[in-house]
Amino acid sequence: MKKEMMRLSAGMVFICAVLMMTGCDDSSSNDEDTDDVCVPEIPAGAGAIGESCMQLEDCASGFCSVNAHTPTDPTGTCQAAPPLGDVHVLANVRDFMTDELMPGVQIKIGGALDISQNPTGYPVTDTLVSDANGYIDTVLTGASVELALGIMAVAEADGYYPTVTGLVKPEAGCGVYPAGIRNPDLKVMKESDLSALSDMLLAFDPTLETKLPLGDKGGVVGLIRHVVTGEMVAGAQIRSTSVTSNASTISTKPATPSPPTSVAAAASSSYSPPAWPKNSTPTSTTNWSPENPPPSAKPSACC
Repeated sequence: MKKEMMRLSAGMVFICAVLMMTGCDDSSSNDEDTDDVCVPEIPAGAGAIGESCMQLEDCASGFCSVNAHTPTDPTGTCQAAPPLGDVHVLANVRDFMTDELMPGVQIKIGGALDISQNPTGYPVTDTLVSDANGYIDTVLTGASVELALGIMAVAEADGYYPTVTGLVKPEAGCGVYPAGIRNPDLKVMKESDLSALSDMLLAFDPTLETKLPLGDKGGVVGLIRHVVTGEMVAGAQIRSTSVTSNASTISTKPATPSPPTSVAAAASSSYSPPAWPKNSTPTSTTNWSPENPPPSAKPSACC
């Protein structure tokens, strides 16, 4: 299962992502008066070109061609990486509530620091558009891979709240990005869905009026989906595992069978996910109500 949480900031919806600057740790010592040379460490494994993979570390080239994590893309293979420092973006754009693929969504690329400080006036380094099937396939170069703290994607579409997703940080060290992104699942959320959640929260607890509506006043919304199928999971519980961080575990009711741990296991097992509702909305078969709100309707901390 995967927890999808969105932090809402004034004028913008933020997909939670922790983007931290990763420097180059040069632990060697040299008595000579010479400049230190920083060497990036690109994540790489043993997978040859064409072999199946699920993440960058699976491949000797450092690049795995997966375009989705939830639901898991079963077609990922190791492919040649772009030039050092450039970032190959393979991603999907989906409606946050229905999980439907969204074609024609404009994706603006910007820096984590710039967007956090000025979410409506940040410098845009690249502009992408999801294709007819709702996917993105492009290579970022130039100013986009010179962003210091992390690369973020701002999704915009008519009738949808602007949504920000953290793509990747310069984790290779020396300010260098890996060959691909870490989060290929870009989300957009309908303004009507966000408004419906605000109404439900107000009905659930009228004292929250000063903190609503969601988005304009901030907040957190979230969904839990099956990592292989992408279906929403009913009855799941999020439990904190630490009092000093946002670490948590996700569990389902005891009667729910354990899902397979990989795409290969799913293909070879007889496991069938529960009949979780598809394309649910805040008022559909999930039976959300002021008396029975979804997990996201209760104030929580994220990121």
